[in-house]
Amino acid sequence: LSYFRRSNFKILHRFPLFTWVKHPGWCSPSLFPKSIREETADKILESLSEHENFFLSYNEHHQQWSRTHILLNQFIKETKAHDKMRKQSILDILPELKPFFL
Repeated sequence: LSYFRRSNFKILHRFPLFTWVKHPGWCSPSLFPKSIREETADKILESLSEHENFFLSYNEHHQQWSRTHILLNQFIKETKAHDKMRKQSILDILPELKPFFL
């Protein structure tokens, strides 16, 4: 992300698109232990936060990013309401979602 900020490439979008590699299998992050994948995801999210304003400014992907953020917030709100009503917690099943529910 820092590299993209320093570069003056005119043909690149200012918002990097990340994809999850599944094929070929030997390139998949799922090969690594969950702890390493989570640590790496945390670093990516932290880096995205540091660079968010730069990548979102004057960017055609801004609306998509904003919509995804709104939908994520709605997911969290609805899930909390359902969990309360059902007296359960999604975090018991998917503890990796905990950072989003703080």
